[in-house]
Amino acid sequence: MTRFSVHVEAQGDEPGTVTDDALGEFGRLLAPYSGSASGGSGRPVWGATISIEAGDVPEAVAVATYLIAQTATRAGLPGWPVVRAAAVREDVMGEGGQ
Repeated sequence: MTRFSVHVEAQGDEPGTVTDDALGEFGRLLAPYSGSASGGSGRPVWGATISIEAGDVPEAVAVATYLIAQTATRAGLPGWPVVRAAAVREDVMGEGGQ
């Protein structure tokens, strides 16, 4: 298994539905994955970056997307569609402009 840093972003049509309280809870729930949450500021978007182990990039993206979406729902964030997901092996982060 390889360690990956995975970023997932979701976007919707309803500005203002991402509250600071929900983002704070989102970040707290992501802590076991060395995660960070982002979003709000009047934009209909939320996102997160987490660290997970997976066999390859497609698996890392699939697992992280599922975990992040489930965690967002638990935190009270809107169930918007994922519009971006990217994974980078942690052992090569910072190389080649990453």
